[in-house]
Amino acid sequence: MTDAATTDAATTIALIGGLAALAAVAMLVDRRAARRRRVAARMALALRSADADPAADLRGALARAAQDALGPLGAMLSRAFFPRERERAEIAALLVSAGFRDPGALRWLAAAKFVVAGLGAVAGYAATRHALFEAPSTILIAAGAGFGMIVGAILPELALRRRREARRRRLRDALPDVIDLMVIASYAGQSLDMALDRIARELAAFSPDMAGEIAVTTAELQALPERADALSNFAARLDMPEARAFAMTLTQTIRYGSPFSQSLRALGADLRQARIIALEERGAKMPALLTLPLIVFIMPAVFVVVVGPAALSMMALF
Repeated sequence: MTDAATTDAATTIALIGGLAALAAVAMLVDRRAARRRRVAARMALALRSADADPAADLRGALARAAQDALGPLGAMLSRAFFPRERERAEIAALLVSAGFRDPGALRWLAAAKFVVAGLGAVAGYAATRHALFEAPSTILIAAGAGFGMIVGAILPELALRRRREARRRRLRDALPDVIDLMVIASYAGQSLDMALDRIARELAAFSPDMAGEIAVTTAELQALPERADALSNFAARLDMPEARAFAMTLTQTIRYGSPFSQSLRALGADLRQARIIALEERGAKMPALLTLPLIVFIMPAVFVVVVGPAALSMMALF
């Protein structure tokens, strides 16, 4: 009975692993298709020319067909992992903050959670069945596989949040430079749209994240009926107090028609002062943070040096 149950558990785990591998292959195909869609606008004239590559057209058609086949699976996984609409909206905002603005990013995340959960289940089964225990029971094997599946399902979202925080730090570091460049552009007589477009091109080599956000904001300023909405979207995508202050300053200058050089210069000084204060706070916390390493690593050595000779002398007497 135990052998039959173990065999059933192994079959179930193998099935999950196979589905995870299939989803991984589909994700790779869909990713290539997404890249082709992003560059399709730039290659439109080349594809229409007489010397267009038929093999490239065939590969693009196959990639689009694979993406269409994966679409229902991705939608199903999205509803399975994020059943509530509010949860899907929060994850979508998290993806945008992490730099994934593609409409299918939520499907990518759900597919990644499914694949990593399947791999985690296989790893948990293998560790429980062969590495940690000599003769584990069926319940223990199932518990190991379930634990691996849960950990695997959590890992992609944790990685996404870490990416969001790292990107947010890069954007926060680049924002004062953007403000300084805006002030220079204002003194040069450039309008808001011209200044943002020039800054996006100048920052592309040094801060591609900020350059991309400014490029999106420039496009929205030209497309949206209300220019304040484009600045609000910029602040919402970055989700930082500094970005909200920047957007509010530009919104007020647009509303009242005042030059933005003076306001942005004051804002840039405030942001740099806030950064200095934050660094000073981190420096003030260092003594408290170093207390535990001092006790664990340095005090034992000091204790041995101070007490060691006396202890050796007492041992020699007895």
